[in-house]
Amino acid sequence: MNQTIPTSILLTLITASALGGDPLDNANWDAAFGDPGFQVAVLGAEQAAAGPSAMATDVAGNVYCAGGNWNQLDGIPYDTPPGYAVWNRANGQWSPFGNNAGAAGVFEMVVRGTDVYVGGQWSLFVEGSPFLQTQGVVKWNGTTWSALGSGLSEGPFGLPASVEAMVFDAAGNLHVGGQFAKAGGQDARNVAKWNGSAWSALGAGLDSRVSTLAMGPDGTLYAGGVFAEGLLRRVAKWDGTQWQPMGAGFTSGEVAAFAFDGDGNVYAGGSFQFITDPNLGPNFIPASRVAKWNGSAWSPLGPGVNAMVRTLAFKNGFLFTGGQFTATGDGATPLAQVAAWNGADWQALGQGTSHMNGPSSATVFHLLVASSPSDPSNQDLILGGPFDHAGGNVANNVALWNIGSSAPTGPRLHLVSSGGGSFNLTFPSTVGMNYQILFATDLSGTFALVQTLAGTGEDLVFPVSALSGRGFYQVLATSGGN
Repeated sequence: MNQTIPTSILLTLITASALGGDPLDNANWDAAFGDPGFQVAVLGAEQAAAGPSAMATDVAGNVYCAGGNWNQLDGIPYDTPPGYAVWNRANGQWSPFGNNAGAAGVFEMVVRGTDVYVGGQWSLFVEGSPFLQTQGVVKWNGTTWSALGSGLSEGPFGLPASVEAMVFDAAGNLHVGGQFAKAGGQDARNVAKWNGSAWSALGAGLDSRVSTLAMGPDGTLYAGGVFAEGLLRRVAKWDGTQWQPMGAGFTSGEVAAFAFDGDGNVYAGGSFQFITDPNLGPNFIPASRVAKWNGSAWSPLGPGVNAMVRTLAFKNGFLFTGGQFTATGDGATPLAQVAAWNGADWQALGQGTSHMNGPSSATVFHLLVASSPSDPSNQDLILGGPFDHAGGNVANNVALWNIGSSAPTGPRLHLVSSGGGSFNLTFPSTVGMNYQILFATDLSGTFALVQTLAGTGEDLVFPVSALSGRGFYQVLATSGGN
């Protein structure tokens, strides 16, 4: 929805459905998805369990979960906690899988076809008997678990190797990140590739923990974590030969999640609070736990949020954000561990999530976008983490938010040079709609109305040279007097 232009004017279009009446309310939460969900019986009482520690979805919209201390799944008790569960979208039912394999130390999951890949930290992968003599990552094919060659080895401080991030490329290669020194017995610093039969390093690797990996729409591999080597500060991208910086990255903290929009922008979330000065000077740029890369520079997303971002997902014009936060970075807008950025403002998703032990105990670790192949337009946001309510409904560690009923569907903004350093803001219009053009010098400031244009059914044109300097435009589409 956002398009960065050479004059440093940020264009944002928000439809009436994104602001008018605030549709991001509790009506979008599925009241049944997480009830009873994942539970643990303690002294005869049932309560939300801790977990899941890893989640993934497949092309059919099924949801896979691993880890946590639960011993009841969807109300069914288990003498031996299965550790792994899948939600079948076709019948809406949860069921265990994995032959009661150990799920302790599982950090990440990814699904390709009918195979489920699990990453984490363990000395031996326990599946009854015998054990799998491998570290870091294993594969479930629907019947049995298997190792990926000799796996990863030589974790930090003499500990087993740790895999915290996994992603496939279009060719079917699995990329893993975490904390390890070797992959398949070869040197590979904290990031490596499995091609289905052998491991290989990705250049010189990265000098410290890789927390997240993501594949961009163009096939570019992005890495985030706590590494800081030269200009590779918490973020980097792989060009096929070596790791490349993304500006000067972030001054401290961690990058824990990525997301991508349809305009080529990359979003990063984590615990960082400042963007490093591109000139490596002392003038750090405030960016509270979330920021956007437009291909040449990082920028904050308004006031950001007040605590760590654990997960991101971009869909239908919204950047959905999950983590441990309770408000925007300036404290002005309450946010209960999950929020949506619409290009100009942070919005709560109704009551968000909560935990019986208080706000600090609730966290959203996972956000997955899933849909049914028979109805791909109806998108769901699946949440996972330690919480027991979502949108005021009982939701034990998992919840579902329907994106389809809250998605803005506005036209694209374009900025066209009219010569002499001037530009025209153009966008398609609809008869019967009014388009309010607003301007602000800062995203955290107030947008002032500049002009209102009536829809004609053709492109509307508005000159933007009258307002000089860096600023932000917003076009609000309204129907009639609404």
